[in-house]
Amino acid sequence: MLQFEAAFPLDKVTIAHNTFVDCGVLKLTTPGPTNIVIANNIFKKSSGSIVDGTTGAITFTGNIIHGSFGIPVPAGNTVVDPQLALNSDGYYGLSSTSPAIDSANPDYPAILDVPILMTIPQSCWTSAGNPVQPTGRSKTSGATNTEPAESLIGR
Repeated sequence: MLQFEAAFPLDKVTIAHNTFVDCGVLKLTTPGPTNIVIANNIFKKSSGSIVDGTTGAITFTGNIIHGSFGIPVPAGNTVVDPQLALNSDGYYGLSSTSPAIDSANPDYPAILDVPILMTIPQSCWTSAGNPVQPTGRSKTSGATNTEPAESLIGR
């Protein structure tokens, strides 16, 4: 959820290179965040909407969407089964025939994998000001799963 908090207003945020599988609805209708880009992500959901709507401050581009998006899919995004496969390590990766392979919008470069950030507890916080507690590492994207699921901010 993009949560607006007056102490930490969200402006010029890019959410890129993530995989969301059967997650709760992304609540994007809260006013406050501005200049938000959601790019090169995979959204796959079996039932229910992926997003609850959007404000004019959010741009979607280069995403792969499979399931009910909740709003008309904006131009520049692809509706197709991403062909994800749950592997023996317990994370979803791309199958060898996935349409997501080499399909990212090049305007949003890959995120650097900086493992030390998740080994320093004071380096990552949720938008509510709680320290991130790592629970696992995605081997495909360098992302780290966290509990509780809240928006991440760097400090």
